[in-house]
Formats: sequence, C-alpha cells, structure tokens
Amino acid sequence: MAAPEIDEFKVARQRAAEQSQARVQQRNDALTRRYAQLGNLNSGSRLKQEQIAQNEESQNLRDQNQNIDVSEQAEMRRRREKSEDQAYASGEAEKGRSFATSERLGGQSYASGENSLQRRYQTGEREAGQGFESSERVAGQTFAGDQASLARRFATSERLGGQEYASGEAGKQREYVTSERLGGQEYASGENALQRRYTTGEREAGQKYATTEALAARSYDATQRGLDRTLTKQGMAQQKEQAAEQLVFARSQMTQAAEQFEKTFGLESEAQKINIAAAEKEANAKKGGLMAEWGSKITRGVGGSTNLGISIAAPVAAAPLYLRNRFRK
Repeated sequence: MAAPEIDEFKVARQRAAEQSQARVQQRNDALTRRYAQLGNLNSGSRLKQEQIAQNEESQNLRDQNQNIDVSEQAEMRRRREKSEDQAYASGEAEKGRSFATSERLGGQSYASGENSLQRRYQTGEREAGQGFESSERVAGQTFAGDQASLARRFATSERLGGQEYASGEAGKQREYVTSERLGGQEYASGENALQRRYTTGEREAGQKYATTEALAARSYDATQRGLDRTLTKQGMAQQKEQAAEQLVFARSQMTQAAEQFEKTFGLESEAQKINIAAAEKEANAKKGGLMAEWGSKITRGVGGSTNLGISIAAPVAAAPLYLRNRFRK
C-alpha cells in the first residue's frame, strides 16, 4: 500500500509557526531574564517588548507564510505545468504509440492483405492455368472425338451410299430386264391373242355368214315353196296376200341376219371383205337360178296367169343393202 502524500507546504507552515513561536518564547525568556536581572520583571517596558517581539514574529510568520504561499503557488503551477507537460507528453506518447500501433497494424494489415492477395492471385493463376489446361485437354479430346466420329459417320455414309447406289443400279437393271421381258411377253401375248381373236373372228364370221346365207337361202326356198303351194291351193287374191306376207317375213329375216352380222363383226377388216366377196360370189352363183325361177313363177302365176300384180322390185327393195346390191349385179 502506497504511503499517503505529504503536503510539504502545510508542513512548512507548521514549521514556520513552530519556529516563530519558539523565537517568541526565546525572546520572551530573554526579556524575562534581562528584566529579572534588572528587577523590573513586571514592568510595562517588559510587556511592551514582549508585544513588540510578538508582533515582529507575527509579521515574520506572515511573511514566511506568504513566501510559502508563493512557493506553493509556484510549485502548484510547476506541478500543473508538469502535469500538463506530462499529459501532453503522455498524449503525444500515446498518440505516437497509437500512430506506431496503427502504422504497425496498418502495415501488418497491408502486408496481410498483400500476402492474401498474392496468395489468392497465385491460387487463381494456378487454378486458371489448371482450368485452362483441363479445358484445352477436354477440348482437344472432344475435338479428336468429334473428328473421329465425323470420319466414322462419313465412312459409314459413303459405304451406305455406295451400297445404296449399287443396290439401286442393280435393282434398276433387274427392273429393266424384267420390264423388257414382261413387255416382250405382253407384246407377244397381245399379238398372239390378237392373232387368235382375228383368226377366230374370221372363222366365226365366215361360219356365221355361211350360216346366214344358208338360212336365207333355205328361208327363201321355203318361202317359194310355200308360195307355190299357196298359189296353187287358194285364189289369186289370197295367193297375192300370202306371197306378200311371205316376202315381208323373208325380208325381215334377211334384214335381221344382215344387221346382226354387221353389228357383231363389221366389215372393216380387209380379210373380212375378201371373205364376204368370196361368199357373195358364191351366193351370186346360186342367185341366178333361184331368182330366175322365182321371178318366172311370180310373173307367170299359177294356172297360166301372166301377172299377179307382184313385182320383183318390191322384195329386192326391202332386202338389206348388200343383198340389194347383189340382186342388182
């Protein structure tokens, strides 16, 4: 525990008061001894001297106290100035220390920041370099893979294209050969069918024409025989009417046969025309006797009649065109 601070000026005042009291006492004792020797101990002079001594010491004490006060003021001023100087020095020192500390901390912070930045920069550069190397490696691998894939796809497409082209050409060649074969077969089949149809048509046309001519001749002969029988059995009027009916019937039969023939086969083919011409020649050869006999009978009549009123021109005009043409030849 620190000792309490002593007020030296208070002590000086006490000492000055004690010294002043002691001096007063010494002067009083000296006055007492001197006046005692003089036998004038209780005299007024002695009291006056004691009072003067007391006043002087009081004045001295006041002077001493005043000096002490001045010294105290000076000391207090000095102490205050010293305290202020110390406070200023302490403040400056504190400021210096704070500045030094702040500078130290600033330098340390700056150094730490720079070190951190340097470390981050180095780390960033290292990572950037590593990332660049990795990206370049990956890009190179990707590029190489893409190029290899493109090359494989190109080779595959070229192979497939060649195969497709070869297959297409082979298919086209096969289709061409097949189409040529089928075309030839169809052409030959068509020609054969046309030839067969033509031959069949010519044969059937000839057969139908011959049949028609035969039917017409038989119908005509039957008509003539019936007409003869009718004219013989009945009177001339009845014979004339029946002969006209028989002629109309014969005409209709011949017309139907000729129309059916023309509808079915026609007369465009030159071969048909040749066949028809041949048939017409044959019919004309027969026609001479039949028409002459029939015309003579019609003209003579039955029982010596010279004319029944029936003209050979009537049935001929009613017959088909090609028959009329033959009858007129």
